[in-house]
Amino acid sequence: MRIFTLEEAREVLREIMPLTDAYVERVDPLRTRFDDAKQTGDTASMERLEATIGREIHEWMLSVAAYGAQVKAAWLVDFDSGDGYLYCWHHGESDILYYHAFEACFTGRQPIALLEARLRGR
Repeated sequence: MRIFTLEEAREVLREIMPLTDAYVERVDPLRTRFDDAKQTGDTASMERLEATIGREIHEWMLSVAAYGAQVKAAWLVDFDSGDGYLYCWHHGESDILYYHAFEACFTGRQPIALLEARLRGR
């Protein structure tokens, strides 16, 4: 893994966002088909779709990790600041809008503006 300044994380995010968009566009229809198969009890299709979805997400995870970012869940990416907190981005967000402490998780995210104000005050 790599250590990022906020500016570096945002620069890398500009490449991760379209990559993520492409994977989401491939996986979302598969998830819909999986839900349809589940409603009809088509276990063979469910198993096949689940494996395909897993492969797609795994490929996305490897692609994101190649940038030095940390994947926390499907479409959720953290960037290590090296200062005890992580810049956090989730698919659908327009920028890095949040951060959290290492020991916190997605639900512990705080607005990045708070961190930026704290850093300016150093």
